[in-house]
Amino acid sequence: MVQSDSTASSQGIACGRGADPLTSLADDVAATKRAIASQNGPVLLVGHSYGGVVITEAGNDPKVVGLVYVAALAPPEGESAASVTKPFPATPLGKRSPGGR
Repeated sequence: MVQSDSTASSQGIACGRGADPLTSLADDVAATKRAIASQNGPVLLVGHSYGGVVITEAGNDPKVVGLVYVAALAPPEGESAASVTKPFPATPLGKRSPGGR
């Protein structure tokens, strides 16, 4: 589903945002490709966080004129979020403190 941005639209700029299903990378890329196909004219993809992986995969469409990564993973073609982050140690986020709290 692509939703229009009324501020950009009021200035004559076509703008939309996709709603990725977040079921798998393949599904998210497919949803983004459908959103690209529904646009008339050039497309600039913007991805935040995991969205950077999605726009990297979907961004080879001829309509795509650029990719913008906003605090996003920007893996080389053929790489995944897991392969890009694998060389780094795990963060303490998600670990339980002593006593399980």
